[in-house]
Amino acid sequence: MSVKISTRVSSVQFAGGNVKLTLVTDAESVSRLTRADLSELQGKVVTADLMPESIEVVTYLDEEGKPTVTYTCDKGVWAEHKQEQTNLIDEEQLTPKSDMVAIADIDKFILSANYLEYNGDINPKEVVQGLVNGIEMAQLAEEQDVSQSYLEDELLKARKHFAPYTLASLAK
Repeated sequence: MSVKISTRVSSVQFAGGNVKLTLVTDAESVSRLTRADLSELQGKVVTADLMPESIEVVTYLDEEGKPTVTYTCDKGVWAEHKQEQTNLIDEEQLTPKSDMVAIADIDKFILSANYLEYNGDINPKEVVQGLVNGIEMAQLAEEQDVSQSYLEDELLKARKHFAPYTLASLAK
């Protein structure tokens, strides 16, 4: 049996060389499973891919409250702009501001952007488009002659790279 559900990590406990991870999901997510199906899983070894549904973007603000890096779009081309004076500011003078960006929003940004500059080992637009079209990550990895875990790691790197751009696009 293979089931994909979204969960929230409720608690993590470390004891005696083991880790007890409690995952919580809403009833609707498991509604297609019977109580018998769920009971059958208890005490069994299962494989779980734990992946975040959002990515944290930390923006550093200068003494005036302005971001040290901004992201703009001109005719579909996104660019990163760093304040020239940022190099002269001590890190202690910067104030971090944290925002969360949903991976679904990042993927929409990747798919809708006219031009993406990314120096990673994958084409994130191609991978995300494959996933949207229902192609399994394992098949996409096979097509690119890489392991599934490698492709997942590279896609996460790309999503982290585009998270601040996505945040800027959502603010417009």
